[in-house]
Amino acid sequence: MILVNKEFMPNSVTWGNYFIQLVFLASIIGAILGIFSLLYFIRKKEQMKGSDDELLAPWHTTKGEVQIS
Repeated sequence: MILVNKEFMPNSVTWGNYFIQLVFLASIIGAILGIFSLLYFIRKKEQMKGSDDELLAPWHTTKGEVQIS
């Protein structure tokens, strides 16, 4: 895919410049996905708060048994 994509670009683009642009694009996409992930987990944490503002444990133990909810 990289070779095909590079061949459709103008001839003035060198391999070095192409890979630099590709790394910049990948880092921007990664940063955007990281921000979306952060927002998702912040919202998830807010949803898990109980009525007394303590986090509810997703698991609890009874009589030596662990139950995951």
